[in-house]
Amino acid sequence: MQSGTYECSSQVEMSCRPGLIMRIRQRLARWQRERRNRVALAQLLEHDDRLLKDIGVTRAELVVALDKPSPRDAAIYLTHNRRCKGL
Repeated sequence: MQSGTYECSSQVEMSCRPGLIMRIRQRLARWQRERRNRVALAQLLEHDDRLLKDIGVTRAELVVALDKPSPRDAAIYLTHNRRCKGL
């Protein structure tokens, strides 16, 4: 190794990029959360309209939220949509 240069061995390379590893973990955690939220919202569609009204959501709102592209968290969209309506 020359003076003034830095090399990572394959075993140490992971510690050379802690920011990258943290971003990957955060992205995976976000994907897992988004998936859980989508599954939970989809399960709400199995209930009748009376129950949905009791919890403050309509079937149409759930369908619109679930129709959003997969990278968007459907639960966050639903919450934002309800806040914009002042509910």
